[in-house]
Amino acid sequence: MAAADPALLGDPRESVTLAGVLATGDHAIVPKVAASAYTPKVGDVVKLTFAAAEEINIISGNDAAYGIVEVVGPDNATCSVAVFSIGMQIEYPTSATATLGQHVKFNTNTRPAATSVQRTVMTSDASNGNGTIVAVGADCPHGVGHAVVEY
Repeated sequence: MAAADPALLGDPRESVTLAGVLATGDHAIVPKVAASAYTPKVGDVVKLTFAAAEEINIISGNDAAYGIVEVVGPDNATCSVAVFSIGMQIEYPTSATATLGQHVKFNTNTRPAATSVQRTVMTSDASNGNGTIVAVGADCPHGVGHAVVEY
């Protein structure tokens, strides 16, 4: 199992800030359009809908994570999304105890307290979901209640 990337754990030389928090690995930021019933927020983990060209929606359950909203346009319909890529690591708040080596699922529209990382909340799952949990709790930049996931 891979360990959390040292850049994510405090070495800024090879890290970037996505939705206000450090992440590591290659990524591209691309323009997208929000699904009609979805109002994007910075830090939302999103999926591609395939219902319309370049359309995204908030992720839920076992949906495949596409990326994280980085910027929202003034119309709340367009946004810039940092696309997840293989080897990328990112920290998420958790809704329950996360387990090293497990995959992650996401809770639709769930946000943590303002004192936490403002991203979609994840839970760990032994057999379904996205990415792999490579650090939990005290081994994460924001400590207990968080997990680092590698895609």
